[in-house]
Amino acid sequence: MNKVMSLHDAVAQYIQSGDTICFGGFTTNRKPYAAMYEILRQGQTDFTVWAGPAGGDWDMMIGEGRVKAYINCYTANSGYTNVSRRFRAFIEQGKLTYGNVNSTCIYGKGDYVKPQTRFTGSGGANGIATYCNTIIMMQHQKRRFTDHIDYVTSPGWMDGPGGRERAGLPGNRGPQMVVTDLGILKFDEETKRMCLAYYYPFSSPEMVKENTGFDIDVSRAELMEGPGPDIIKMIREEIDPGQAFIKVPKA
Repeated sequence: MNKVMSLHDAVAQYIQSGDTICFGGFTTNRKPYAAMYEILRQGQTDFTVWAGPAGGDWDMMIGEGRVKAYINCYTANSGYTNVSRRFRAFIEQGKLTYGNVNSTCIYGKGDYVKPQTRFTGSGGANGIATYCNTIIMMQHQKRRFTDHIDYVTSPGWMDGPGGRERAGLPGNRGPQMVVTDLGILKFDEETKRMCLAYYYPFSSPEMVKENTGFDIDVSRAELMEGPGPDIIKMIREEIDPGQAFIKVPKA
């Protein structure tokens, strides 16, 4: 049996509109451009894309409006042009579906190429947030809990119920809670919106609302009692005796 077929026939048979697709290569290196051109000619569209380090390949698809959801850690045209200009334009226009954690950049008065602040990037967080249930730990500050982020690096619950499934992500995975210095936040089972589950003896629901940059439900919050003497003793003497992470208050 001859398994060799033309590129035209292969794309027609195996690439369908609405598919989830991943291509190999790095930025513009070793990319299947012939296959990209054939897809463009045949008209398949509405792709969910796992782009890896993408470049000119998916930049063309984005520019032609063929991409529904784009999951990616890095997009660039290796050194000979600006960072993929069609990709950049669609990001600035809010036309692509992303996740919910920004560890890439804050635009400020700039843009993706020259942002106000550049972070370290995904560093594997995208893959973890995609395939694992996660617990996030961070300081509770209004500037960290915002109602809008310029760039979303890692997928959470996307845009609400069914958001992960629509983007081709596992719907049974996602963030389970956020632990902060003011409380423990969870996600409503129906709406997937963040809500306050527990606050500490030294904090309050009002403090959480005051330090959150969006409207957060605190109506179901319960007081979480502090750790007992045995737990405190274990932390200070066995887990972290050098106080590398938890400082012992001075008397």
